[in-house]
Amino acid sequence: MGRKKSIKEPNYICSNCKKPFFRFPSTVRNENAVFCCKKCFYEYMKTSMLGENNPNYGNKWDEKTKQKVSEIVKQRYIKRPELKELCAVNKGKKLFETSKKLKEYYKTHKPTMYGKKLSEKSKKIIGEKSKKKFTTEYKERMRKQYETLGYWIPLENKADKEIYYKEANWKQNMFNLIDDENYVEERNALHDKLIQHMNDTRDLYRGYQWRMRPWRKDFVPNWENEGYTRQRENEEYEPRQLDYDTGLPMKEAVRKKC
Repeated sequence: MGRKKSIKEPNYICSNCKKPFFRFPSTVRNENAVFCCKKCFYEYMKTSMLGENNPNYGNKWDEKTKQKVSEIVKQRYIKRPELKELCAVNKGKKLFETSKKLKEYYKTHKPTMYGKKLSEKSKKIIGEKSKKKFTTEYKERMRKQYETLGYWIPLENKADKEIYYKEANWKQNMFNLIDDENYVEERNALHDKLIQHMNDTRDLYRGYQWRMRPWRKDFVPNWENEGYTRQRENEEYEPRQLDYDTGLPMKEAVRKKC
């Protein structure tokens, strides 16, 4: 004797034929429109998406939009030539036949992960594999791809504030007072203090560019910066560094430019 097939109670009513049927809740996208089969779905769409019911009713793409979409699709196939082969496999076949076979299959075979929860061990394994996958090189490659396709704005086209403010290590961005005219003196004083610290520590990125903030209207860019030369003090085992201007051993590491 074979295993007795379990009969599940209907939990949905088809929006087209009004027939009660069973479906796993996790497979339902819209509770207001549920269908017992593809045929009912297509029949429903024939009438429900006509005329003003269609969200694209009356909308027309201009030539610029058509060209942009065309370029995005072209780039997708240029970057991944294998997509053409994948599309060619199902060329001429009706998707209804494939979905019908899958439906018959899942009548006797439950989805592998249906009703199951991942154990802590499985979560840890998945987490470790994700860390290995999402490397810096992978993220950079994905960013370039999405920038080329037009989905993301290139970083060079973004202002520093847009990048760093969004990436700030805060649980929630509360108040951004950088452009508030009531705090100009406090803001500039803190900025000057930061620049001075960069100079004192001979920060690798020091230079007049760090003072050229969009909100720092009082600063005029100058190649001489603040008029100082800041060389490194020598270690005990090194000879005294030479002055950039005279070529002689320097007297002071930090000095006014000639």
